[in-house]
Amino acid sequence: MIEALRAWRKAHGISQQALAERLNVSQAAVSRWEAGVDAPSLEVLGRIKVLLDPATVQAVSLEELFVREKNSLHVLFDLDGARLLATSKGYQRIFPRFSRLIGQYFGDKLVGETKAILEDRQLHSSIKLGEIALMSGTTERHIDHRYDQALKHHWTICFRKTGSLILADVSFELCDQTEETKIGKIVRIDEL
Repeated sequence: MIEALRAWRKAHGISQQALAERLNVSQAAVSRWEAGVDAPSLEVLGRIKVLLDPATVQAVSLEELFVREKNSLHVLFDLDGARLLATSKGYQRIFPRFSRLIGQYFGDKLVGETKAILEDRQLHSSIKLGEIALMSGTTERHIDHRYDQALKHHWTICFRKTGSLILADVSFELCDQTEETKIGKIVRIDEL
């Protein structure tokens, strides 16, 4: 797979540094893989597989386009590492600085209800297995980042399995600032 990755990288004119950023690893790691000195972890191999699968790339590109065209407040994340894939026009108007962080991983910066979802091993596993279709709740923040403003809101996440990826399409609505923060609703696929 590493030979295929190197060939793909060169065919697309992507530097080792750019590939490293896309995979959330160091440039030195990519260099070691290509030299045959080291091998990527299973988690990173999953990310590489996605890069090399044209059908998955096309499906993700369509999801990104769909989110970018919305005037409402939406973001699209790759659940693996909480990588920001796209933000809607409405989100870009209200949060322009955060919207420029496309491609960044936020897994280590999650807070509140979002962190609770991904730290709950059983729930996280159910999401990754494609057993959870939708979740909703109320929170003030999702990410501890200087560009993420604390503002109480309702959120709804629709999870979609695309190839080996789990995409999280998140919509937001402002709410009364006195509402309790919580994970409200979890809808399983078998309940549909």
